[in-house]
Amino acid sequence: MGSSIPGIRPGRATSDYIEKVMNRLTFLGAIFLGIVATVPTAVESATQVTTFQGLGATSLLILVGVAIDTAKQIQTYVISQRYEGMVKQ
Repeated sequence: MGSSIPGIRPGRATSDYIEKVMNRLTFLGAIFLGIVATVPTAVESATQVTTFQGLGATSLLILVGVAIDTAKQIQTYVISQRYEGMVKQ
């Protein structure tokens, strides 16, 4: 497609680099999902509280996604307030 990666030669080197990056990301994502899937069971067995039975891995992923989105929105709001303060001065 005509794009290039700075510091990486076109051709086979680019293909190898992209494959290496994808493998790392896939591995880290798999570890994260494995941890998220086992956390409710671990917390339940450690605390002997069965309230966490309904809190599955999907619920945790949704909670993490919402928390990240909220943090991004707050950060965007704070940055926009700084810019508005600079323009008014």
